[in-house]
Parts: sequence; structure tokens; C-alpha cells
Amino acid sequence: MNAALWIIGLGAVLSTAASTGYASDDASALRFEADLEIGLETVYASDDPDEEYNEAYVSGEASIEYAFSEDILAFAQMSIESVTDAEGTRAFQDLGAYISEIGLFFDFEPVHLTLGKFSPSFGVANDALPGFFGADFVDEYEVEEVLGLSIEAELGVGTFGAAVFYADDTRLSESWGRKRGRNMVSDGGVGNTGKLNNFTLTYDLEIEETTLHAGFRHLSEGEGDEEAERGAVLGFAHEVSDAIEIVGEVAHFSHFEGSSEDAIFGALGLSYGTDFATYSASVTRREIEGLGTDTLFSAGFDKELSDHSSFTAGYAFTEEEGVESHRLAVAFVFEFGG
Repeated sequence: MNAALWIIGLGAVLSTAASTGYASDDASALRFEADLEIGLETVYASDDPDEEYNEAYVSGEASIEYAFSEDILAFAQMSIESVTDAEGTRAFQDLGAYISEIGLFFDFEPVHLTLGKFSPSFGVANDALPGFFGADFVDEYEVEEVLGLSIEAELGVGTFGAAVFYADDTRLSESWGRKRGRNMVSDGGVGNTGKLNNFTLTYDLEIEETTLHAGFRHLSEGEGDEEAERGAVLGFAHEVSDAIEIVGEVAHFSHFEGSSEDAIFGALGLSYGTDFATYSASVTRREIEGLGTDTLFSAGFDKELSDHSSFTAGYAFTEEEGVESHRLAVAFVFEFGG
């Protein structure tokens, strides 16, 4: 299926779901949300010309929840994006759709339980760092698309979370359209074990205008890995005022990604909101033993165009293994349902 048909098909699905998502007899039982992002991204200057590219892209997610009762609901999320890295010049190519989440959620207040395919909590910077490119380094240690169970409960004055899981190795790890390849245990990689022998632990605490986060994880060695990976993370978000927010995170890993090397990440971001738009900046440092220190500086601009659409733009400077690169991106984001 070519790119044009993918875009038309996705738009039709989103439009249909948006118009019919609440048409059930019990409107509160069914909930639909989706977003569609269309943009341009470029590495316009790099010490390594092979790193330069220009891409027009489309990506999106469609989520649906159905409540069987006040305590139990089913959820599913489908994602669509280019499932290969951009090279040279590319326009709406290599698009694949896949199930990124699916399962059951049990709300047994004050305990919440999730079963199925999901993304376990570890750090918060991937979601909290502002700007188009703000999370580009920290997303390397996020774990997504796993099978297992997670629990969340109030503990003391904060919230405790735990999850046990392994990387999805079912047909749900494949994609439709452009094939990304089904994940197999034989592919190796920490956490890709086919067994519930990987876990995360988290604790979140809110103190007035500050939110604190701590996390720990153990990812068992997969085929070909030297060691299991263990990681710890500390993060915070602080609202200086109604307009200014600061977020930061530090993460340390022993035997990063199953190797013999340790790694440490540090990130700090600042956003400033006005009636016109939100401006942001962030810096991230990544040090992997034996590979040196890499740096990411980013700046962002975000503006709401309507209740269901927004415009975003970003600039990033990266220095990775001695190679300096400059990137720009602009995108429109459309939201459906709610």
C-alpha cells in the first residue's frame, strides 16, 4: 500500500471513529482518542554527510477504551509511523501500523492493575522534557511494547508502581504495511527473554508545586548479552509560576543494554508559556563508558491553533561521538475524540 493510501486510510479511520465513538447506548462506556501529526524534519548540516536527511512524515495514534463496569475496562492503541530510519530524502514512506497497547485495566481503588501489552513506567523525562527534540536522548532508555502486568497503589504520601514483563514476541510485534519484522527471543536484547523476569519499581511524590520521581529496573540478559542491565532514575518537575516549569532527570545504568559498559544520562528542561505560545529549551548529556560523552541542546516552540489542533517547531544541536549535527522540524498536530 503506498503512502497516499496510508494517509487517506488513517484519516478515514480517525474521522469515522471521531463521529461514532460515542454512539453506543451507554456513552460513558466507550471512549475514543486519536492524534495525527504531519510534519517536516531535516538534518541540514552534519560533520558526517551520511547523517543528513530531509523527511516529510506522518504519524499517529488511535486509542479506544471500553468500560465493562466502573472497575474494569479494556483498552487498545494502534500506532502508525515510518518504521525505518530516514535516509536521504523521504516523503511519507515506509509507513507501518501496529498495536502498541492492548489489555485490561482494573480500578480496585486504591490499587490499579494493568494486564496485557503496555509500556511500563521507569523515568518521566521522555514525556516531561519540553520541545520537539527534547527527549531524543532519554527515549533510548524507555521500555515500550512489553507483555506482563503492572500495579499502582497509594503508599504513604506518594504513589508506588511495579511491573513485571518481557518484550512482546507475539504477532502483535509485527506491523502492517511496511514490515518492521516480528520480534523473536532469538533476536536478543535485554528484557527480550520470553519470561516474566524483568521488572520496574517506581515512586512518585507531590510536594506543593514540585513532583518527585524515583525508579529502578532490572532487565534480564537476552541471547547474546553479557549481563543483565540494572538502572536507577531520579527526576523532578517544578512549577516556578503559572508560566514557567522546570523538569530534570538523572539516570544511571550498569551493563547498559546488556553490554559491559555503564551509562549515565542527565537532562534539564525549561518551558515558558504565554497567551501566544509556549517556548522551551533543554540540554541532555549522555555518557556511555568507552564511547565518551554526547550532548543535545534543543529549543522548541508550541502554539495551540484551536481546541483540536496545534503547531510545533524545534531546533536541535547534537554532538555524538565527535560528530556535530543541526536539525530542524515543523509539524501540525490534530486531535480527535476525547
